[in-house]
Amino acid sequence: MKMRNMDIDAIKGVAIILVVIGHVIQYICAITDYESNLIYNIIYSFHMPLFMFWSGYLAYRQGRELDAAWIKKRFLALIVPYVVWIVVTYFWEGHAGSGTLVEWCMDGVLYVTNGAPWFLWVLFLNGLILYLGTKLRKYTIKNDIVFALLIVGVYVISYIAKYLVGQYPFGLNLCAWYVAFFIAGYLTNLHALFEKLNTKVYFGILIILCMVFWTWRVGGKPFFYESVVTDIATSGILKILFKGACLGYKYLVPFLWICVIYWFFQHMPQNSIKNWLAQIGTYTMEIYIMHTFILKLVKVPNIWLATVFALILGIAVPIIISNILNRCEVVKKILFGR
Repeated sequence: MKMRNMDIDAIKGVAIILVVIGHVIQYICAITDYESNLIYNIIYSFHMPLFMFWSGYLAYRQGRELDAAWIKKRFLALIVPYVVWIVVTYFWEGHAGSGTLVEWCMDGVLYVTNGAPWFLWVLFLNGLILYLGTKLRKYTIKNDIVFALLIVGVYVISYIAKYLVGQYPFGLNLCAWYVAFFIAGYLTNLHALFEKLNTKVYFGILIILCMVFWTWRVGGKPFFYESVVTDIATSGILKILFKGACLGYKYLVPFLWICVIYWFFQHMPQNSIKNWLAQIGTYTMEIYIMHTFILKLVKVPNIWLATVFALILGIAVPIIISNILNRCEVVKKILFGR
């Protein structure tokens, strides 16, 4: 049996805690203006790309081929729970009178809406793209450029689909954004890229991150984006260059965070905090799926108490439920793909 990597589990633990904190801000602390909250913007600049990167990183394992059996396993672990929780959301949030269950599920699949746990769907699609890339790399283009071509191809297909349909079908917009992080994680592990960077490089990455992370706003553009675009509206070339720079910035910030967080946990000594985070990191699926249901149940008049209760319960309750379901493996597999 393959040993778990405690550093990666600890990073996943931090990431899922940040997911819960972000939703606590959204649902409890700053309901009407959460998008202007600095902490919320910092969290959303990297926490889901961090998850997607490490999912891709763990997809590589020496001696393992990404084949049809791997895709089938991911389908059972991701798509089955995805559909099940769409159904749960339909009844839990009282949508039974607003349309049929079939229509609700179709919207969740066709447009990845209706409160569906979209990360599971996108993670599965990115796995399919990675699978295609490994096959093309093996039989046609025998280098990593095939992955870059696939990333660009997903972007193009998503925009063509939106032009034809009027919106992004099958979550292609989410897939186009996150597939770069997923494949980057896979290639990082494949080529042992982290091990090739020294402390000076990581320190330089940290300095750059400190210079740019605070300007991020929801949507991936710096807070000054609109004012600059307005000022240079008459210059088409400057506008194109600025938008291109902002697209690069959108990817730069989360990748910087990924490197710095990895470096930090690689040098963090084994202690109770790291062990605690690693334990939480083994329950990311359960916490991700269930915490929003729990947060919406917290009704405490004092906002600070509500925040504390929501954060604790959003993490603890899914872990408790997961351990209870250890005695019912079939149910746990259907709900959490375990």
